[in-house]
Amino acid sequence: MASEIVLRPADYGTVIGSLLAPADLRPPLDAGTKHVAMADPLLALTPDNVTGQQPTDRGAAACCLAGLWLWHNYLDEAHMVCQSQETPSGNSWHAILHRREADFDNAKYWFRRAGDHPAHARIARFAAALRDAHPEIPAAEWPLRSGRWDPCRFVDWTRDVVGSDSPAVPLCRELARAEWIALFDSCYHRAVGRDAVGRK
Repeated sequence: MASEIVLRPADYGTVIGSLLAPADLRPPLDAGTKHVAMADPLLALTPDNVTGQQPTDRGAAACCLAGLWLWHNYLDEAHMVCQSQETPSGNSWHAILHRREADFDNAKYWFRRAGDHPAHARIARFAAALRDAHPEIPAAEWPLRSGRWDPCRFVDWTRDVVGSDSPAVPLCRELARAEWIALFDSCYHRAVGRDAVGRK
Protein backbone atom coordinates (compact mmCIF):
# COMPACT_ATOMS: atom_id res chain seq x y z
CA MET A 1 0.00 0.00 0.00
CA ALA A 2 1.48 3.34 -1.07
CA SER A 3 0.45 5.05 2.15
CA GLU A 4 2.15 2.53 4.43
CA ILE A 5 5.04 3.74 6.57
CA VAL A 6 7.16 0.83 7.75
CA LEU A 7 10.06 0.85 10.18
CA ARG A 8 12.88 -1.40 8.96
CA PRO A 9 15.69 -1.17 11.55
CA ALA A 10 18.16 -2.98 9.29
CA ASP A 11 17.90 -0.13 6.76
CA TYR A 12 19.80 2.12 9.15
CA GLY A 13 22.81 -0.12 9.78
CA THR A 14 23.81 -2.04 12.88
CA VAL A 15 24.31 0.92 15.23
CA ILE A 16 20.88 2.43 14.80
CA GLY A 17 19.17 -0.86 13.99
CA SER A 18 20.11 -2.27 17.39
CA LEU A 19 18.41 0.70 19.07
CA LEU A 20 15.09 0.33 17.25
CA ALA A 21 13.88 -2.91 18.77
CA PRO A 22 11.09 -3.70 19.06
CA ALA A 23 10.34 -2.30 15.62
CA ASP A 24 6.58 -2.32 16.26
CA LEU A 25 6.84 0.09 19.21
CA ARG A 26 4.15 2.78 19.34
CA PRO A 27 5.47 5.97 20.92
CA PRO A 28 3.41 7.23 23.84
CA LEU A 29 1.55 10.49 23.44
CA ASP A 30 2.89 11.76 26.74
CA ALA A 31 6.42 11.74 28.18
CA GLY A 32 6.35 7.97 28.59
CA THR A 33 8.76 5.87 30.64
CA LYS A 34 12.46 5.90 29.85
CA HIS A 35 13.87 2.67 28.43
CA VAL A 36 16.69 2.53 30.98
CA ALA A 37 18.48 -0.36 29.27
CA MET A 38 19.13 1.94 26.32
CA ALA A 39 20.75 4.79 28.26
CA ASP A 40 24.35 3.57 27.97
CA PRO A 41 24.18 2.71 24.24
CA LEU A 42 22.62 6.11 23.56
CA LEU A 43 25.23 7.94 25.64
CA ALA A 44 27.94 6.37 23.49
CA LEU A 45 26.54 8.05 20.38
CA THR A 46 27.47 11.39 18.86
CA PRO A 47 26.51 13.03 15.58
CA ASP A 48 29.80 11.73 14.19
CA ASN A 49 29.17 8.04 14.94
CA VAL A 50 25.40 7.63 15.12
CA THR A 51 25.05 6.54 11.48
CA GLY A 52 28.01 4.16 11.65
CA GLN A 53 29.94 6.29 9.16
CA GLN A 54 31.21 9.82 8.84
CA PRO A 55 28.06 11.84 8.12
CA THR A 56 27.79 13.97 5.02
CA ASP A 57 25.43 16.25 6.96
CA ARG A 58 26.37 16.47 10.64
CA GLY A 59 23.26 18.47 11.54
CA ALA A 60 21.02 15.77 10.09
CA ALA A 61 23.02 13.17 12.01
CA ALA A 62 22.44 15.18 15.21
CA CYS A 63 18.73 15.11 14.40
CA CYS A 64 18.93 11.30 14.11
CA LEU A 65 20.44 11.25 17.59
CA ALA A 66 17.64 13.46 18.92
CA GLY A 67 15.10 11.11 17.36
CA LEU A 68 16.69 8.08 18.98
CA TRP A 69 16.64 9.70 22.41
CA LEU A 70 12.99 10.53 21.84
CA TRP A 71 12.19 6.96 20.67
CA HIS A 72 13.37 5.76 24.08
CA ASN A 73 11.49 8.51 25.97
CA TYR A 74 14.50 10.57 27.03
CA LEU A 75 12.96 13.95 26.37
CA ASP A 76 15.56 16.08 28.16
CA GLU A 77 18.41 14.45 26.26
CA ALA A 78 16.56 14.84 22.96
CA HIS A 79 16.02 18.50 23.83
CA MET A 80 19.72 19.09 24.44
CA VAL A 81 20.51 17.78 20.96
CA CYS A 82 17.76 19.26 18.84
CA GLN A 83 17.64 22.74 20.33
CA SER A 84 21.00 23.47 18.70
CA GLN A 85 19.68 22.44 15.27
CA GLU A 86 17.86 25.42 13.76
CA THR A 87 16.68 23.44 10.75
CA PRO A 88 13.25 22.14 9.72
CA SER A 89 14.22 18.72 11.11
CA GLY A 90 15.69 20.03 14.36
CA ASN A 91 12.67 22.25 14.91
CA SER A 92 10.32 19.34 14.18
CA TRP A 93 11.97 17.08 16.78
CA HIS A 94 11.89 20.05 19.18
CA ALA A 95 8.16 20.43 18.55
CA ILE A 96 7.44 16.72 19.04
CA LEU A 97 9.17 16.56 22.39
CA HIS A 98 7.26 19.63 23.61
CA ARG A 99 4.01 18.02 22.46
CA ARG A 100 4.89 14.95 24.50
CA GLU A 101 5.66 17.17 27.50
CA ALA A 102 2.12 18.60 27.16
CA ASP A 103 3.67 21.98 26.37
CA PHE A 104 1.27 22.32 23.48
CA ASP A 105 1.64 26.01 22.66
CA ASN A 106 5.42 25.62 22.53
CA ALA A 107 5.04 22.55 20.31
CA LYS A 108 3.01 24.56 17.82
CA TYR A 109 5.54 27.38 17.94
CA TRP A 110 8.33 25.01 16.91
CA PHE A 111 6.22 23.32 14.24
CA ARG A 112 5.52 26.74 12.75
CA ARG A 113 9.27 27.46 12.77
CA ALA A 114 9.91 24.11 11.10
CA GLY A 115 7.58 24.91 8.22
CA ASP A 116 6.61 22.37 5.60
CA HIS A 117 9.06 19.51 6.17
CA PRO A 118 9.80 17.08 3.29
CA ALA A 119 8.51 14.22 5.49
CA HIS A 120 5.03 15.77 5.63
CA ALA A 121 3.94 14.36 2.28
CA ARG A 122 4.50 10.78 3.48
CA ILE A 123 2.72 11.45 6.76
CA ALA A 124 -0.22 13.03 4.94
CA ARG A 125 -0.67 9.96 2.72
CA PHE A 126 -0.57 7.70 5.77
CA ALA A 127 -3.00 9.91 7.71
CA ALA A 128 -5.45 10.04 4.81
CA ALA A 129 -5.45 6.24 4.48
CA LEU A 130 -5.91 5.84 8.24
CA ARG A 131 -8.78 8.34 8.19
CA ASP A 132 -10.47 6.49 5.34
CA ALA A 133 -10.18 3.23 7.31
CA HIS A 134 -11.82 4.81 10.39
CA PRO A 135 -15.02 6.57 9.34
CA GLU A 136 -16.19 6.50 12.96
CA ILE A 137 -13.84 9.45 13.62
CA PRO A 138 -15.23 12.63 12.03
CA ALA A 139 -13.10 13.72 9.09
CA ALA A 140 -12.86 17.24 10.51
CA GLU A 141 -10.90 15.95 13.52
CA TRP A 142 -8.03 14.57 11.46
CA PRO A 143 -4.82 16.63 11.26
CA LEU A 144 -5.10 17.20 7.53
CA ARG A 145 -5.85 20.46 5.78
CA SER A 146 -6.58 20.34 2.06
CA GLY A 147 -4.90 16.95 1.96
CA ARG A 148 -1.70 18.19 3.62
CA TRP A 149 -0.33 17.13 6.98
CA ASP A 150 -1.00 19.78 9.61
CA PRO A 151 1.24 19.13 12.64
CA CYS A 152 -0.35 21.94 14.65
CA ARG A 153 -3.76 20.31 14.28
CA PHE A 154 -2.16 17.07 15.44
CA VAL A 155 -0.91 18.90 18.53
CA ASP A 156 -4.50 19.96 19.25
CA TRP A 157 -5.87 16.46 18.65
CA THR A 158 -3.26 14.96 20.95
CA ARG A 159 -4.02 17.57 23.61
CA ASP A 160 -7.72 16.69 23.44
CA VAL A 161 -7.34 12.91 23.76
CA VAL A 162 -4.17 12.20 25.76
CA GLY A 163 -4.93 10.49 29.04
CA SER A 164 -8.49 9.73 27.96
CA ASP A 165 -10.24 6.56 26.83
CA SER A 166 -11.12 8.14 23.48
CA PRO A 167 -11.13 5.75 20.51
CA ALA A 168 -8.83 8.27 18.85
CA VAL A 169 -5.93 7.47 21.22
CA PRO A 170 -4.63 4.42 19.31
CA LEU A 171 -5.03 6.33 16.05
CA CYS A 172 -3.00 9.22 17.45
CA ARG A 173 -0.30 6.76 18.48
CA GLU A 174 -0.28 5.32 14.96
CA LEU A 175 0.12 8.81 13.56
CA ALA A 176 2.87 9.64 16.06
CA ARG A 177 4.72 6.49 15.00
CA ALA A 178 4.36 7.32 11.30
CA GLU A 179 5.52 10.88 12.01
CA TRP A 180 8.61 9.61 13.85
CA ILE A 181 9.52 7.13 11.10
CA ALA A 182 9.05 9.60 8.25
CA LEU A 183 11.04 12.32 10.04
CA PHE A 184 13.81 9.95 11.15
CA ASP A 185 14.05 8.44 7.68
CA SER A 186 14.41 11.89 6.15
CA CYS A 187 17.13 12.85 8.65
CA TYR A 188 19.03 9.59 8.20
CA HIS A 189 19.09 9.77 4.43
CA ARG A 190 20.26 13.36 4.56
CA ALA A 191 22.93 12.45 7.12
CA VAL A 192 24.41 9.70 4.95
CA GLY A 193 23.92 11.47 1.64
CA ARG A 194 21.31 9.17 0.20
CA ASP A 195 18.10 9.98 -1.63
CA ALA A 196 15.02 8.98 0.39
CA VAL A 197 12.67 9.28 -2.60
CA GLY A 198 10.50 6.22 -3.02
CA ARG A 199 10.74 5.09 0.61
CA LYS A 200 7.57 3.77 2.15
